Amino acid sequence: MHAKDTMKYKLSPKLVILGIGILIIGICIGSGFSEVMHIFFTPKVTHSYAAKAIYLNAEKEPNDTFAKANIIVPGFETMGTFSNVGDVDMYKFSIDNPATVKISLSNVPTKYSMFVYNENHESVAFADRNGFTRSTSMISLPESGTYYIKMTESAEDKQINTPYTITIDILPFAD
Repeated sequence: MHAKDTMKYKLSPKLVILGIGILIIGICIGSGFSEVMHIFFTPKVTHSYAAKAIYLNAEKEPNDTFAKANIIVPGFETMGTFSNVGDVDMYKFSIDNPATVKISLSNVPTKYSMFVYNENHESVAFADRNGFTRSTSMISLPESGTYYIKMTESAEDKQINTPYTITIDILPFAD
């Protein structure tokens, strides 16, 4: 082949969709979590397809009590929304060993309070924050078990129905 010869490749939409599907299956199998994200395909007039990712880990209302707390998966963003003034969003996670939990929040559109409770519903950590910022809290949890994160919207602020994200990471225990 000469330097000025070029080859052109055209990928068919079906081949692209197959490749994306294989990648998603590989991520799901490799992570041990069968529902990392849902993908749906939207047909366009040109008969090509566009993939759009949606959060699998979006909160599901009602989640305002310990009994109705949504499971939050470490390492994955979960999208929440304060749907009304005074709304409460509750999440839960479990640890098998003492650990330090990093809780990251972003785009919280309002003043909020965050509480962390142990499985006996006893408060082990608390934070008050202003919205529209990123915040990270590191909490040492010296016992294995189920823990709960309670997010409360401040009744004095009326900015609601704007999504925020919460992510937890489980790290080695630090005193």
